[in-house]
Amino acid sequence: MLNLPALVMPAEFVTLLKNPMAASGGAVPQMLRGAPGLTMVMERAFKEFDEHHMGLEKVSTVLGWAHFRDRMASVYLFKALHGSFPDKTDMDLVEGIRVFETRFVEKSLTGSSRLFLLGLYLSFFNTYLSMRDEGGPGVKIPASVDRVLALKQVRTDRPDWLVLLCWHYDAFLGTDELVRLIQANTRWENLYELLTDAQRFTLVSNLLSYGASIQEEDPFLYERI
Repeated sequence: MLNLPALVMPAEFVTLLKNPMAASGGAVPQMLRGAPGLTMVMERAFKEFDEHHMGLEKVSTVLGWAHFRDRMASVYLFKALHGSFPDKTDMDLVEGIRVFETRFVEKSLTGSSRLFLLGLYLSFFNTYLSMRDEGGPGVKIPASVDRVLALKQVRTDRPDWLVLLCWHYDAFLGTDELVRLIQANTRWENLYELLTDAQRFTLVSNLLSYGASIQEEDPFLYERI
């Protein structure tokens, strides 16, 4: 299992993605009003959608939450790749994140962007690796995790943590063994007891790194999922 880093991610956008009310429309204007510098960057990137000079808040309403969110993410990804903010949005940059979100959407409550947030984190991580000449195929969550998640028909407001946990336990215990344990209704804390000290260290370190990256105050959510 690889070691996940604590990454510096755009704080305002992370907060927006964690907000379960963002899809309702009120969170975007509130964020923009509190970040004039960010508003200027986004106004330039979204100008192709504002030919009538409606303003960015109105543009976000017209585009709809998901479309606005995706294009906003593309601005940050462009900055990570090229070192400067773009003059326009580029949906190609977020295609992988959208596929990732769709892949696990059945585990997420309606309107949540937590899976998109995890996908964004992994995209930033892959950019970080490529800049360190550690590229290759990039970081990918294996298909075996889908098999594990399919065992329980549940939805959670923190699906990003659920996917991360299944990814780790799948890697540490093996898919067949993890499937057997979940089918036996084994609790998360009991799964943790099956890990070696080194595996526990990796698990906790990676959860802390992800939690720090998304400014999450309670990274040990596996006790509650």
